[in-house]
Amino acid sequence: MVLESVIVKSIRAYLTEAGCWSAKNHGSPFTPGGRADIYACCAGRFVALEVKVDPNEGPTELQRIELEELARAGAVTGVVHSVEEVRHVLSTAGLRVPG
Repeated sequence: MVLESVIVKSIRAYLTEAGCWSAKNHGSPFTPGGRADIYACCAGRFVALEVKVDPNEGPTELQRIELEELARAGAVTGVVHSVEEVRHVLSTAGLRVPG
């Protein structure tokens, strides 16, 4: 099975190639739970992506709440398992990024 860190790295590389800025959120005892794995800015839009390895796994309750709150505020959000799913999330939001 592919490690989540490998998927995150490939997604961040894709975002960089597409001209987006991105950052990996690292959990710690000092940060609130529920933060998405990747925050990005693509074509002027804020993007929050929760990365999962297992295609059957969804976000935790705290992650789901954060993604919903960000989406209500106008962010592009998604739970993704691959670069291809990131492309789909961005294109569905109307963002034209290469790749």
